[in-house]
Amino acid sequence: MEISEESPPQNLSVKLIALFPENFSCFAPIVSNIAPNMGLTDREACLDLRARCLRLVAALRARGDLTTDHPAIRAVGYRQLWASFDGEFALDEAVRRGIFATRQLAKRQLTWLRSTLELTSINPHEGGAFERWSAQVRAGVAAERDKC
Repeated sequence: MEISEESPPQNLSVKLIALFPENFSCFAPIVSNIAPNMGLTDREACLDLRARCLRLVAALRARGDLTTDHPAIRAVGYRQLWASFDGEFALDEAVRRGIFATRQLAKRQLTWLRSTLELTSINPHEGGAFERWSAQVRAGVAAERDKC
């Protein structure tokens, strides 16, 4: 079967397999491992990220053609820093609100993903997770091969 942009295949099915944990507490070790890999302490990494975000939002404001009406500026993190630059609240409060909004967005995305029909969910922190994922992929490939 040849696949092209002009004629997408009509008889292929999609199997959704999501690897996500049951709660957010497991993300803390992931985040805390990023800084040492960058050669930084957690505090240094946070300050570096904060400085980069501030420079980016300041540069976007300096362009003069963007406002809070533009979707890019309404994005999580940008919105809060932009409001801080406008004097609505202090920078520390903007950072706190940005972190809170990021967590809310992640939770909404996971809720949506969990509600998706025919989703196979595998907790990567449970024993045998890779084996279950691998078995699901093999079964899906075999089912598609049997169709051909």
